[in-house]
Order: sequence, then structure tokens, then C-alpha cells
Amino acid sequence: MRDSFFNPKPWTLNSLFVRQYATKEELTAVVDFKDGAKDRSAGKYLTAQIYGGSRRAKGIEAFLVARGLMPAGYRIVPSDAVRLDRFRQYHAGCVSGNGARIERRDAFRPA
Repeated sequence: MRDSFFNPKPWTLNSLFVRQYATKEELTAVVDFKDGAKDRSAGKYLTAQIYGGSRRAKGIEAFLVARGLMPAGYRIVPSDAVRLDRFRQYHAGCVSGNGARIERRDAFRPA
């Protein structure tokens, strides 16, 4: 997975386990996902990488679409001004804080 993903978090790297090992008689192994807490199952958030297609919308994206601030089907990518964690992904507090600011002051305006 380290070769396929850019700076994967340990949660992603440790998300798989071998359910059934291959034997001399049965040359098939079964690999499965560990169950995640709430909606964090790797089987859900890695679906686009496994089967192809686009990823699921994030909560902030659904928030913006529901309020008519962003067209459906668009995705958010962090700008250079966004604070990133050590895995170069945006910090969770950044999203929740911006969502509250958008709802209160209408800080985001589509171009």
C-alpha cells in the first residue's frame, strides 16, 4: 500500500488481515478488512481504489452542496493555506471550524 498511496496513515496500512491462509492443497488465501469504528471501515473509504470510480463525498462536501454553495459532483482539495498533518492530509479541526464559519457568516461564495 505504501507504493500505491501518497503518505498513507497507519490506520489505512493496518486495515487488512488474512482471514484464511493458503495451503498446499488450497492455493487460495482470503484477505479482508478490519471493521472500523462508526463509518471508518477501510472497505468503505477504499472502495474507489479497489473497484475504480470516484470516491464518496466527504461530510464538508455534502454540507456545501446541501446549502447550494458548491455544485454536486465537485470535490474539495486543500489549498496551500490549509494546515496539513504529518501525512500531508488536512487537519480535521480545519474542516469543522470552516464549516461553522461558512454557516454563520456565509464566508464561502462560489466564483
